[in-house]
Amino acid sequence: MTNPEHHPQHHRVIPGYFGPAEAAPVSVPVTQAQAPQPLGQQFQEWQMPASVPPYVTPSMSYGSADSASQPLVGATPLQAVGRFYKKYGTFSGRASRSEFWWVLFFMAAVFVITAMVNSATSDWVVNAYITFVFVSFVPMLALTARRLHDANLPGLLTILVLIPWVGFLIIGGLACKSSKPGGSRFDRLQPERARLQARKHQR
Repeated sequence: MTNPEHHPQHHRVIPGYFGPAEAAPVSVPVTQAQAPQPLGQQFQEWQMPASVPPYVTPSMSYGSADSASQPLVGATPLQAVGRFYKKYGTFSGRASRSEFWWVLFFMAAVFVITAMVNSATSDWVVNAYITFVFVSFVPMLALTARRLHDANLPGLLTILVLIPWVGFLIIGGLACKSSKPGGSRFDRLQPERARLQARKHQR
């Protein structure tokens, strides 16, 4: 039996291990999934499925314009006077030119009739007319503000009526302006819940 120390060319083998000559290279099988793929093919595999719909940004709907706050174009005298007192103190919304001028003609007609009746009767007619003027004062300011809104003008211009002699003329000139689309910013928004209920009743 030879001693490995006297023969340095012989490799010393530790029990349980292979020697350099006996160790065979281990080949690990590479499957198709582990094989490297081209970069373009990798992007194609990670594409979104065709069945997924594209993302659509939800629309934020806080409400729609209340129909009562929109102008009534081509209003009849009865409709104009009815809306005039129905919207007592309502400064929001808009009013058409027909609504405004029919109410003015109504006020002028009441004044003329009162003057004619007062000449043949007692003073109670004058007192009734003064009461009528006080009752109609606030609705008239509200109607003027809505008419200015329809012309896309701020309702605060109604205070111009306080200018002596020329205030009525200035307001009359502004009230003659036609309706502007930008005046819709003064419309009162209808709550979303009320709008859905109104649509449900329409169905």
